[in-house]
Amino acid sequence: MNILFVDDHSIIIESYIMLLEREISSFTAFKALNCEEAFRFITTVPTLDLAILDYQLPEYDDKGLFSGMDIALLLKKHHPKCKIFIITAYEEASTIYTIHKKVQPEALITKNDVSQNTFTELFKADKRYLSSTVQKAVKNITNHHTLLNDVNREILLHLKQGFKVNELDQYLSLSTSGIQKRITKMKQVFNVSDTQGLIREAIKQKII
Repeated sequence: MNILFVDDHSIIIESYIMLLEREISSFTAFKALNCEEAFRFITTVPTLDLAILDYQLPEYDDKGLFSGMDIALLLKKHHPKCKIFIITAYEEASTIYTIHKKVQPEALITKNDVSQNTFTELFKADKRYLSSTVQKAVKNITNHHTLLNDVNREILLHLKQGFKVNELDQYLSLSTSGIQKRITKMKQVFNVSDTQGLIREAIKQKII
């Protein structure tokens, strides 16, 4: 069994290997500390059966690889039968939800949820494994269905960064009135009266 480990901290890779050795009797480990090293393994190793990826990784600009999500999508292209586990330090609901929907990995786990029993649990799972924090984040986004649209989340992120509503049409393919309508609807969902309250609530609930 060939397993690819991708994390920019070698000590974390070694800890994952130790945990996996309790579940798998024998495997060959390929260790990458960045997107470039991961790219080389993915494109040269004939078969990869499992990949355990961090989300935040040093980039490989030449190949357009900027995160563990990009590495996961590359794996799906070159090794479609490879199982993908993504373990991320990010707990923002929007980031987790994007990984969940775009990659649909066999397992999605936050690093704070990793324990000695994590790998035992996910190998026993008969469906996609989501750790407790991931489940909450996905549920949070799902419950706020108006934010499922990437454009709405982008509006919130721009507002958080200090942009004015009448400036957003420069960055989005929407008119100012169209943007305002979306903001008004989001205020209703969050039960807030102003834009600053909307941003505070989105941050509080880890939407952005």
